[in-house]
Amino acid sequence: MNKAELIDAVAAAADISKKEATAVVDAVFGSISAAVAKGDTVSLTGFGIFEKSDRAARTGRNPQTGATVQIAATSVPKFRAGAEFKKKVSGSGSSRNRSEGWIHAKTDGHANEDDFASTLEQNSLLVSTILGVVGKSTSTRDYEIKVDGSKKVDSIFGDKTTSKVDIEISLPQPERLNISLKKSDSGQVWLIGLPRFVSAIEYHLDRKLSAPVKEGLDLFIGGPNLVNVSEKFDSAIAYSRNATPLLAKQEMHQNRLVGSTIRIVYPEIWDETLSFFNENIQLITELSFARGLALDQAESADVIIYNRSNSGVPTIFPSQKIQNAAHAQVQQLKIREGLRNGGSTIQLPTGFLQMHRPDGTNQMQFHHNFSKINSLLNDR
Repeated sequence: MNKAELIDAVAAAADISKKEATAVVDAVFGSISAAVAKGDTVSLTGFGIFEKSDRAARTGRNPQTGATVQIAATSVPKFRAGAEFKKKVSGSGSSRNRSEGWIHAKTDGHANEDDFASTLEQNSLLVSTILGVVGKSTSTRDYEIKVDGSKKVDSIFGDKTTSKVDIEISLPQPERLNISLKKSDSGQVWLIGLPRFVSAIEYHLDRKLSAPVKEGLDLFIGGPNLVNVSEKFDSAIAYSRNATPLLAKQEMHQNRLVGSTIRIVYPEIWDETLSFFNENIQLITELSFARGLALDQAESADVIIYNRSNSGVPTIFPSQKIQNAAHAQVQQLKIREGLRNGGSTIQLPTGFLQMHRPDGTNQMQFHHNFSKINSLLNDR
């Protein structure tokens, strides 16, 4: 589409004359160009960001002669597409399978990070508010906003792991504030294989989990983990086929047991498994929301921000307060399996845990829930 075709499209969409559409298009482009040339950032929510980018002087090479040349410092216009624009281009309205949906969710998440980072760059009051929530401050605009959504950091296992930090506010050294950004009121917060989860918990507790806890987790998550408890699984399925045939069909399809079956057939194993969650909910909340498998605690998220909640206003939760509140709640209200589908989830103070197999392998999927977290911190 060229400019003339764009003018025709605007005239048709706005039901105005071609002359009026020409004036509108010229005015929009002219205003954006003038603002960016002055050094202003033009932010069109959902569409994108127009801004000025400075390039330092550098040494280049003449492609024809190979001779080195000095390239002077210059400024160039820069455009970053917004989340809604990216959705439109990616065809988000079309039907997707699970794999495609996961890829889209990650892409949309990165677009959300870029948009929020741009908001922070333009809104020093919001930056001050976020810093204030965790007792930090800056008297000047001497900070830098960094988007770290795919950053790899050293893990407790000696390999690399994706950081839980989406955006970093770098303050004068050595201060910084790490943000984990949530683009929806509920969804996945941590996906991890059961063996890796158990190893991470044992690393932080500096002790081995009991055999009943490991058995309970193996039965609930299932899949390859059933190799450790195959006889118990078979016995439970035999019971389930007679007592709850519909649940048995679900369990055999998912290759795991739901909470109600484990509770009835192996009550001591299930009680000890749930006790494990109650006793260690503070650590589990820290790992799922703020730290993941990162070796260095400095790579943890200091705040969890919901920037697309129903109110339209970013809601800021200090991650440490979420962890403390989760611990306090289970002193009064113990963690149990959910009520639906025979207890296919374990309900947590901040969301729930369920079995998920995005690639055909049963894994642990921790979900966050804005309403639960908001009540957790504000109703106490």
